Amino acid sequence: MSEDRFFDVARAPSVTSEGPVDMPILYRSASALGLVVPVDPAKAASVVPAAFEPWTSFGRAFAVLCAFEYRETTIGPYGELGIGVLVRRKGTRPSWLRFLRDMRAEENAALYVVNLPVTTTAARAAGFELWGFPKYVAEMETRFEPDRARVVLGGELEIEMTRARRPTMKGLPLVLYSIKDGRVVRTVVDVSHPQTLGGKATVKVTGDGPCARTVRALGMDEKKPLFAYSTDSMRSILPLGRDLGPAG
Repeated sequence: MSEDRFFDVARAPSVTSEGPVDMPILYRSASALGLVVPVDPAKAASVVPAAFEPWTSFGRAFAVLCAFEYRETTIGPYGELGIGVLVRRKGTRPSWLRFLRDMRAEENAALYVVNLPVTTTAARAAGFELWGFPKYVAEMETRFEPDRARVVLGGELEIEMTRARRPTMKGLPLVLYSIKDGRVVRTVVDVSHPQTLGGKATVKVTGDGPCARTVRALGMDEKKPLFAYSTDSMRSILPLGRDLGPAG
């Protein structure tokens, strides 16, 4: 068996208001779920900045909701929930074929992160100050069981998911856009884990807050996910993003 060298990467500290963070951040053990929901393009456009536009297919835009239970990371354990919209940089024509083959290779398309609540101040400071991610601290409960998962974002959302056991596939990288200090940042999160496709999921709005307002704006609580995935063995590497230039 070949030696696992996934986490053999050079690291150096970056400064945040909560103290130095060695970059890249390593996520050695986590559970995660993801839902891809088809939404109206006009609704998707209402939650993304002018630098981007929803990347549509057959008249549909795509919103993504992910939840994470990080058990072992180099900035400590924490929970996270992300909502994003698949976008392209305005005025570009990315290739669906290239994106589906290797989404890291298509520079003009990625998931724009709309909301990203976390459960610790260290994670909030790093995400906001180093990437410009729209992070805020919130209470979150996550429960990943063999046949179901439940995520509660305090006062905002409840996500229920029945988990499939097959088919299993290689986890896909997360390619993300954010805006930091008026500039577009593109971040590629490499992963090394299997994930299971399938399962039924519902998203319920239970109150008010940034994520609740986004879910309502997109109508994610009224539509069935196109597909869902989950894993209990997530491993990932979060590097600093690459500056792609002014957002305006």
